[in-house]
Amino acid sequence: MIAAIISRASLHGIWHVSSEHIAKYDLLVRLNDAFDTHTFIEKDGKLRCGRSLVSDRFHRETGLTRPGQHDPHFGGRTRAVSR
Repeated sequence: MIAAIISRASLHGIWHVSSEHIAKYDLLVRLNDAFDTHTFIEKDGKLRCGRSLVSDRFHRETGLTRPGQHDPHFGGRTRAVSR
């Protein structure tokens, strides 16, 4: 990805770069799993807060695709923590 960005002289300034949407709870579970912290993470179904990065313009300009949650380069395993 870095080589693709460097090779495009038209890209300058600050760009939003993101993967597919992932809920904060799911991200925390994956980080907990990846770092093997054994931390209890409680899901709060009442809280709703959208802070997603929109990187459509970046992907349109570069032709690069977003990594998905199950992409091997996304990192971590996919085991959920429940207690």
